[in-house]
Amino acid sequence: MSRILMLYRHAKSDWNQATTDHERPLNARGRRDARSMAVFMNTCFTREHCQPEQILCSTASRTRQTLAVLVDMLGYPPARTLFEDSLYLASREHLLQRVRMLESGLQRVMLVGHNDGLELLLELLCPDAPRKDNGRLLATANLAMIRLDTDWRTIQPASGSLDRLVRPDELNNIQLLS
Repeated sequence: MSRILMLYRHAKSDWNQATTDHERPLNARGRRDARSMAVFMNTCFTREHCQPEQILCSTASRTRQTLAVLVDMLGYPPARTLFEDSLYLASREHLLQRVRMLESGLQRVMLVGHNDGLELLLELLCPDAPRKDNGRLLATANLAMIRLDTDWRTIQPASGSLDRLVRPDELNNIQLLS
């Protein structure tokens, strides 16, 4: 049975020296990109029936604010949401272990988090994922949708296929399935 793992990197945040890294809020561009991505995801979830059944979100302000924009756009919480301190700046290894611990009955799960962990997890699962000109896979507010034809517990390197990599600056070129 196929599973979908969505990796959603938080939107652009403010680098205000008066706050800790954990408390950094979204900046104006981040709020705009998060709204654009939320519009896309709302349409995608409706048309393609790919709404996550569970969301795991870092406790950092910027990830919580990015997710809040999506929830506001949907008008309801899209899934059971867990806010986990351990996802804040988590390593690829930690994220992979956390995914392997997901309930086997779940088919679609979203992680809302940070680089470098999310990007390295994407690279591990989908080594052929297309990079931007600057060499990055997941810039801020990017969403990767990975198809896995295995149980969560048995995920291995290179076991995913990248269904979609959505970037706010490329939304005008995105085609949804009918």
